[in-house]
Amino acid sequence: MLSYTGKLKVSAADFYNTLVKSVVDDINRKTDKNYTVADLEEKNGIKYRYKHTEKKKTSEVMTHIRVANKNSKVIIGYFENNKSYEMGYDIKALEDELTEVTFYQKEEGQSEGFLAGKMFERDIKKRFRTFEKYIQKTNKENKEKEA
Repeated sequence: MLSYTGKLKVSAADFYNTLVKSVVDDINRKTDKNYTVADLEEKNGIKYRYKHTEKKKTSEVMTHIRVANKNSKVIIGYFENNKSYEMGYDIKALEDELTEVTFYQKEEGQSEGFLAGKMFERDIKKRFRTFEKYIQKTNKENKEKEA
């Protein structure tokens, strides 16, 4: 299993809300349905199938996304080509505008060597910074609209 923990200068609630909204938007694009955050937060989450094409090969992916604990844990599971994958976010509020987020990824036969770990860490740091900047920008715009 690969994991990375980082601190973001945003509230835990803002991170969680942005994450689940992004996940629901992604599901709706892939399925042409109209799921809501409430659907994701229900006990069993959302299960769906879609076609994934990579390197001119198409495979069917069965996906199950659920919120294990509202505001603190989101789990995404995939099953493709007889392999299972799981990734998740553990979200912990440290202060009002400081959140610790751990992202983990499990995959059958996953390489966990030094290089794989460093590449994973780089990619997740970038993902976290993108989330952080987006949330900060959105919060700033919302405050300006209120003023």
